[in-house]
Amino acid sequence: MSNIFTFCLDCANIDSIKEGLEYYPLHEFSMNPSIVKHDLEGQDIAFFDAVNNIRNVIGEEVRFHVQTVGDTADEIIRDAEAIRSRVKGDKLQVKVDAYAEGYKAMKYLKAHGYKVTATAIASITQALVA
Repeated sequence: MSNIFTFCLDCANIDSIKEGLEYYPLHEFSMNPSIVKHDLEGQDIAFFDAVNNIRNVIGEEVRFHVQTVGDTADEIIRDAEAIRSRVKGDKLQVKVDAYAEGYKAMKYLKAHGYKVTATAIASITQALVA
């Protein structure tokens, strides 16, 4: 990618994603559990149906970060396997929290060909800067 800035929309609301694509130079999309919970609240849609709806809108050529939710390395690896088996596209990134069990899972996932994004917010200041 030759862009100086990479714009990533962290969202699970399909209408907001469509609007973002219409108006902004978005290069990547991401979703984490708290955003999914908020954006899909009150909707009768399964998680992977929502993820694949997003993938269909953004296309397979766009980098898409989908976060794991497990607490142990084994749980994170199982989450990553489920994500990769259910979400299409070569630019799929599995998001893993950056802590001891997450690093252990990342090591395994990278060795098995997964594209991994480490994610961490340790303070309010970091969250505001992000």
